[in-house]
Amino acid sequence: MLWNYYLEIGTNALEAVIVVGNTDVPKQLKKRIKVYFGFEELCQDLKYILLSAYRSHKKTVNFSATLANAIVILSKIRCCPGITTVQLSEELEISQRSVQRYIATLTAAGEWIEYDKILRGWKLTDGKSVLWGDW
Repeated sequence: MLWNYYLEIGTNALEAVIVVGNTDVPKQLKKRIKVYFGFEELCQDLKYILLSAYRSHKKTVNFSATLANAIVILSKIRCCPGITTVQLSEELEISQRSVQRYIATLTAAGEWIEYDKILRGWKLTDGKSVLWGDW
């Protein structure tokens, strides 16, 4: 029943599945499920398994935070033309340099963000965003 579940959700959803004991794993799952015949064998690799899981989790958390910050910055610029780097920095609790990097990344991704000297802040060209489908 467990194997059917893993086959149903797909192997891409699996990070680390460890089985202790003598069992047959379906061929489709052998690359993603590690079988140990005893706890002694598992203990030898446990440190590396935990470090790998921690690194994977940390990457996911960092990626989510980065993506969230970029979307919030774009949203703020879209809703509040003329918002400054300092204001964005304070709202997101990140450095001004990080805000500038996010804006550069959004621009490289196709957003038309520009600095308006009259408003003394950031705005979208023509107030339109590619991400929000304003074009």
